[in-house]
Formats: sequence, structure tokens, C-alpha cells
Amino acid sequence: MSTVNVAEVSACLFQEGWDEEEVESVFAQLGVSVIPFDEAAAISSGSLRMASRQFGLGLGDPAFLAVAIDRKCPALTADRAWAQLGLPGLEIRCIR
Repeated sequence: MSTVNVAEVSACLFQEGWDEEEVESVFAQLGVSVIPFDEAAAISSGSLRMASRQFGLGLGDPAFLAVAIDRKCPALTADRAWAQLGLPGLEIRCIR
């Protein structure tokens, strides 16, 4: 998970009334690796924006996908639209 996506999820949790300690706790419990979102990831994310936008994906979604492609790992999502992307070098796994 990139730092962009940590910010995105955190914003949603804060909007729901969570406090900072609760947000930090949930990330600690998940045990996910947080990847810095650097210039290369930003450019890769930008290149994915047009392909993903037609499926209703937001700005944070291509950031997540760029990290998955770079790390050569599957992208886990509950959003079934991602399965339609058909991006080379990217495995999508729907968790629902």
C-alpha cells in the first residue's frame, strides 16, 4: 500500500469520526507494508489514469495499481470494475 493510499483511507476514517490513535491502530493491526510514493510511482500512476478513469476509478486507485505493478504483486480490491482493466503485468484479485 502506498503512502497515497494510506492518506486516502485515513481521510475516510477521519471523516467517519475516527481519531488519530484509532487510525494508527488499524494500520498497525493490518500489518501491511507502506511504500513511499516517489516520483517514479507518480509518473507510473499518471500513465494509468486514462485507462482506469473510464471504469470510475479515482486518483488514488492508479496510485495503488502503480505500486502493485512495480512490486509485481497482485492488487487486492473489493471493486469489481478493476477486473475489467486488463493492464499488462497486473493481476487483480477481487476479495468479495
